[in-house]
Amino acid sequence: MSRAQPSLDQIFEAHVQTLALTLRRDTVTNYRCVVRRFLGYLQTAFPNVRRLAQLRRDPHLLGWFRWMSEQDPPLCPNLTFAVGGHFQPWSENISFAFNDRSPKQPR
Repeated sequence: MSRAQPSLDQIFEAHVQTLALTLRRDTVTNYRCVVRRFLGYLQTAFPNVRRLAQLRRDPHLLGWFRWMSEQDPPLCPNLTFAVGGHFQPWSENISFAFNDRSPKQPR
């Protein structure tokens, strides 16, 4: 009997909860906001993406960055910082989700 795979919402929320152990509440709130926006973008632009293994850096992550840069009015500076400063490096550490099946090693 196979177990149901967790949804993207559940996977990202589990990572945010792990980060919440060591980060300030405001930082965790920013992460949750960014994750909600990313998952909302995915549901709109790529409705068939439902599993972590389906995510790719290009077109999913890079497409989201392009979409955010095209917003009019522009996104608030706090969200832009949260995405660039927090989400991108964090998402790259979930490297198996973006084409690389092994964790990135420090250089």
